[in-house]
Amino acid sequence: MIGQAINAVCEIRTNKQEFSDNFQVSNPDGVETFIVGSLAGGTGSGTFLDVAFLAQRYLNTFSKITGVFVLPRVFANLTQTNMVTSNAYGALK
Repeated sequence: MIGQAINAVCEIRTNKQEFSDNFQVSNPDGVETFIVGSLAGGTGSGTFLDVAFLAQRYLNTFSKITGVFVLPRVFANLTQTNMVTSNAYGALK
């Protein structure tokens, strides 16, 4: 699915098509990819590197991958969140 999404973006080639579809591509030869998730535990902290490496496989050298992640502080004072700091530490380590 990652490859299909990247290929769909790469098919946008002309400025006319970009603006008619309300897309603005900064570099027509590259794709800007954003990986968004949480490092506090669960799927995001366990797979963010895997997703980045899978996306990189389909991208060229003009493309850029940016990660935006929520850290454990967001989950402070919620029930059953005593392991979120350890989970984030393990994910980043």
